[in-house]
Amino acid sequence: MGKLSAGNWALALVILSSWLPESATAGLRDQPLVTSGRVFIGSAAEYEFSYSDPNYLPTLAREYNILTTNWSAIMRTIQPDAASAFSPSAGWDFSYADAMVAFAQQNGMVVRGHNLVGGSQYNPPWFNSGGYSPSDLYRIMYNRIATEMSHFESNFPGVVQYWDVVNEGVTDGCGNVWVPVGGPGYEEPCLSYIFTAYQIAREVANSINPNIRLVYNEYGAEATYENCATDWWSSSQVCRVYRLVRALKEQGLVDAVGLQMHGGWPDSGPVQRNMRQLGELGLEVQITELDYGLSSPTPSESELQEQASVYATVANACVAEPNCSAILTWEFQDSHSWLISYFGLYAPLPFDTNYNPKPAYFALESTLGGGAGTAP
Repeated sequence: MGKLSAGNWALALVILSSWLPESATAGLRDQPLVTSGRVFIGSAAEYEFSYSDPNYLPTLAREYNILTTNWSAIMRTIQPDAASAFSPSAGWDFSYADAMVAFAQQNGMVVRGHNLVGGSQYNPPWFNSGGYSPSDLYRIMYNRIATEMSHFESNFPGVVQYWDVVNEGVTDGCGNVWVPVGGPGYEEPCLSYIFTAYQIAREVANSINPNIRLVYNEYGAEATYENCATDWWSSSQVCRVYRLVRALKEQGLVDAVGLQMHGGWPDSGPVQRNMRQLGELGLEVQITELDYGLSSPTPSESELQEQASVYATVANACVAEPNCSAILTWEFQDSHSWLISYFGLYAPLPFDTNYNPKPAYFALESTLGGGAGTAP
């Protein structure tokens, strides 16, 4: 099926929404901790599934009040043509991301833009193999950040409230293609380009909408027993991220940290400790990519309860810490999970392949309803 224009896509959504039975209008977004504004509840959402799965959009609209643009807004999707490298108009394709942001706008949802600067898997082939000089890489970075942020603020004012400016920079280390851009001196020189990216993003945000929140999103930095403020010698992923965002925050460049939370965490204590030490820096925290894969596509009841316990632990940690503002899964229906093809893991999300809510869903419902987050 070909791409729908944003206008036709929005019209299709109106029709789809009209088919929802009245009894299906309540969802996770209607729970007290969400409606009160204490926490957002959401998911990554992909354009491809919006037209290939008839239950996708109605469920997304009913259940959630925040979405992440998944792969729709990454460089590989939005800049498929090398003509976009230095031009704010030629070679860009916003159609996929526009459709998802239009959907969010129509349904009163906030959007997390994902992501402006990432590793090779997020970039188009022309960029990864381009052999650009550091000065040209800087020009490409500036053009990319300024064009994309400005496009969405101009066409959907106030909808994209968060941007993952850099994604998994610490994980990528010196292997990231953006490293030659460089930047102000930092204790890990290969991460200096990250400061340049945030300087650009802050400049753009200040000019188009100063309320836009700039986020650093990372994997494997979710929980700790360390005190990263004093354990200066630690080389753990958590403390490396802590030191990076502390330096960014000191320069007024970052507002929030995204903790991906793939695989969850069995104990809320270390998660809360990490959220708290980030909060002491004045940083907002979001759970951005929660999922918990199982070994079988037809899991047992005990496996589902184990999964629900992990969801409850993570959700309870978030609502217990005042600087944690959102809980998002990486997609929401099992057949759409990336874990199946990447790791051979199954059933990681709140809805099964038939859109039946699982114990993990009810764990989230209980927590967001002000309960203990246990599944029935």
